[in-house]
Order: sequence, then structure tokens, then C-alpha cells
Amino acid sequence: MDNVNLHRQQTIKNVGFSTHSIIKETIRIPEIIPQWNPSRGYILKYSQKTNRDPNRCILFVHGGSFTKNQPRDDTYQTLCVILSHLTSYDVYCPDYTLAPHATYPTQPNEILNLTRYLSKTYNKIILGADSAGGTIGLSCIISSPKLYFASFFISPWIDLRNNSASYKTRAWSNTLRTGDPIFNQSTKTVKKYSDKLALEYLQFKNRLQDPIANPIKATDEALRKAPPILIIGGDNEVLRNETLEFVSRAQQANQTTSFSLYDMMWHDFPLYYQTASKEMGEQAYHEIAAFCHGVKRSNSFSYQFQPKIPVVKANIYLKE
Repeated sequence: MDNVNLHRQQTIKNVGFSTHSIIKETIRIPEIIPQWNPSRGYILKYSQKTNRDPNRCILFVHGGSFTKNQPRDDTYQTLCVILSHLTSYDVYCPDYTLAPHATYPTQPNEILNLTRYLSKTYNKIILGADSAGGTIGLSCIISSPKLYFASFFISPWIDLRNNSASYKTRAWSNTLRTGDPIFNQSTKTVKKYSDKLALEYLQFKNRLQDPIANPIKATDEALRKAPPILIIGGDNEVLRNETLEFVSRAQQANQTTSFSLYDMMWHDFPLYYQTASKEMGEQAYHEIAAFCHGVKRSNSFSYQFQPKIPVVKANIYLKE
């Protein structure tokens, strides 16, 4: 695996279907997502030309360490096109205000306000997110669970303290070619940079203990009230252990929390299936689509999809 340009933006190509079947629109709602920089503050909407489901939509919160990336990046355009194709739902990806232009709680408030706006059109809203977008998205479902029918997260950044053991155990080794190639510097450097980004977003260090701002601190009551959750992560990513800790607590509180850990995969691996994660990345997209189609609001539910690679069923036990 070549990690040198692994996390570059990929063009919309070789997705296995005609992208002409998807309509892309740029929407501006300044009272919800303000123009926080020239040409910024927009919302991209993706819709199927035919066979679209008018009752459900996906609201996707992009990642980028709170300080970078936008919906127009090829990576997120590809992701949204794939999600719209596989689900037949409209997909919205907002250009929310990045740090340091604004700090918490601006970002989750913008997503919540957009959700309320979309609820006038759609009966069921599914929240999706990746990486730092996952932090924002989790804050939304923890604070306002009734707004969302379901939620899915790709490699969410759950613990902004950045101190889980996998920062060391999944550190990238250029010699062995193991670990998380997205965070390909030393453990000390990765943690220092992550701490800096977290503080740029939170503004105040005491918010690390806030049960909404820092999702790892979510209360059991909040987790119990959360809508159905699917989390997809890679066994090689540095965020692995914080994800396991969160899922362990969430599943004890809420039987509609699902988790898939993909062997040998790294941070945000589905976004780069065209060049690196291949079948694993493609399977993750199909799993997300199956979850969106199968989700029910009840005490428990299960969803089914046809895996493209062998699946190992396993229980994960954590020692406190």
C-alpha cells in the first residue's frame, strides 16, 4: 500500500455506475449556513433523476479536522454521489463554518438548524458524517436525538482528548508498512497536532469534559435516547480504541447501535476505495446503504446486506 498521497482528493470516476443519473445543485440559505468566506457557506444537494425516495434524505457532515475541506472536494462529491445512487435518497452536504472562523457550538448548531429546515420537506432524516464531522454529528444526535431517524459515522473522532492507546499501537510504521498511514508521523507529533485542532474547535479546554461537545463523555441517558447508530471503523486507525470504548457504552445503553471494524483498514478508508481500500471500501458503502434502508425506530433492529468479502463474526470485550 502506497501511503504517500493516499489521502488526496479523488475524482469522481470508476464508481461502477453512470453519474449522469444524479443531479447536483448548489443551495444557499444564509440564515442557516452563512457566507463565512468568499464563495463559502453553500450546501450541495444530490438527487436521483428517477426512482428517488421523496420521504428520506441524508444530511452528511464532512470531515477535515474542523479546519479544512469542503463539500466541493472531489472526495466528498464522490461520496455523496455514491450514497445517493445506493439509497435513492437526496443527499445534502453543507459547507458549515470551519474553525477558527467560528468555534463550538457554531458548527453543530448550523447542522441542527439545517436539519429543522429539511424536516419541513422530509419525513425521515438520516445524519451521516466522517472524521471530525463525526464529532459534530455525534454532538447533534446527543443533544437533539428526536430530529434524526438514524445516523451513520465513518471513522468518527469521538474523543477530543486524543489519549487512547491506539495512538501508539496503531501508529504508522514506514519500515513495517503497518498502522494508520493517514497519521503518518510520530505518536507525539500526531497527538500534539490533534490537541491543537481540538482546542481550535472547542476554544475552551474545559469543554473536553462537556458531554455534548466531546462525544466520549456522553451520558448513558443520552446514549439511550440516541437514534439508531452505525459506526464503521478500521482496525489499523489511531482512533480505534476510543471508538471501541464509545460503542461498548452505547450498545449497553441502546440496542440499536451497530459497529463494523474492518481488518487492516485505516482512518476514513471508504473515501479512498478507488485507489487504496478497494473491496473493503466498496463494502463499507454497501453496508451504509443497507443500514439506511433497513433501519427502524424500535428497541432493536437488524439490517442485512450481501458482503463482497468474507465476514468474521466476533465479540469484543474491553477491560475497564
